[in-house]
Amino acid sequence: MDESTDIGDVAQLLVWVRYLDQSLHPKEELLCLLPLQGHTRGEDILDSICIYFETHHIPLDSLVSITTDGAPAMVGHDRGFVSLLKKKLTGQPVIDCHCIIHQEVLCAKLKHMELNNVLKIAVRIVNFIRAKALNHRLFNAMLQDSEAEYTDLLMHTEVRWLSKGEVLDRFIALLPEIEHFVNSRGQTFPEVKDVKWLLMLHFLSDLFAHVNALNLMLQGKQQLVWSMMNGIYSFESKLVLFKEQLDVADFTHFPNLLAVTQRFPNAQEMLPMLNLGACLEDISGEIKRRFSQFRNLSPLFRLVETPWMVSARYIDAVELIGVKRPKHKWS
Repeated sequence: MDESTDIGDVAQLLVWVRYLDQSLHPKEELLCLLPLQGHTRGEDILDSICIYFETHHIPLDSLVSITTDGAPAMVGHDRGFVSLLKKKLTGQPVIDCHCIIHQEVLCAKLKHMELNNVLKIAVRIVNFIRAKALNHRLFNAMLQDSEAEYTDLLMHTEVRWLSKGEVLDRFIALLPEIEHFVNSRGQTFPEVKDVKWLLMLHFLSDLFAHVNALNLMLQGKQQLVWSMMNGIYSFESKLVLFKEQLDVADFTHFPNLLAVTQRFPNAQEMLPMLNLGACLEDISGEIKRRFSQFRNLSPLFRLVETPWMVSARYIDAVELIGVKRPKHKWS
């Protein structure tokens, strides 16, 4: 479930479902789009869901799991939708999860202040060109005349998950043209000549390329939660490898950073002072914190994924999570 606001300022609640059809084949599709005309509190969301389910004769007692974003109206401890639903379904265990892709995006938010400032400056330069119609037209004409690789810059927006990586990639590819254009318009951005700033910019471009690859792997239909989490755990291991490589100036997984270090002779000497590995440690720490719930559910994933490998210890662990033992014998 997710809630968003349309251009008419009406909150729209999107409900996707995964279920077994009459042939016991898994199906996944959009169930409904419910407008929330008034408030969007937990009780308002619950009322809309209950009315829809009752109208279409869908039994709530068939619910096994629910996934939402981290909004207070959804996951609030007392009056959030999930808490209210669990109170309504007394005695029925329902596994609630925070959307994996939402959490992955939150993990990639920059805590490193200098790197965050680098991104802000790059976005400011892009906005100077794209946000003004005259500048935009002149810049496009210049790119066409110079037969540049691309014919335009990309705008950054937080609601697009791949935005940071795509914007920085395009920005780096057009950096000489950008520098020439802003100078011709009487603007000065000294950062584009600063080696330290360029190092951090190219590092961010490579980092977000890896983050975007993970994000794309998590998207799509018929995704299984344990395969998605395996992707998260794999990325967590990659971050450890990336930090070790950066510590010894190995840029195997950072091609843009390698290119800029080759352009400036003193660039490699400056890298240790930037402490780029701290950014990777921050992301790794966020992954450990945010995905602790899914680590606790790993016995259940193991049971479903490879039931023939499961011991009695895993069955007991699954029952502790709240999943009832079926009436038939465990095989």
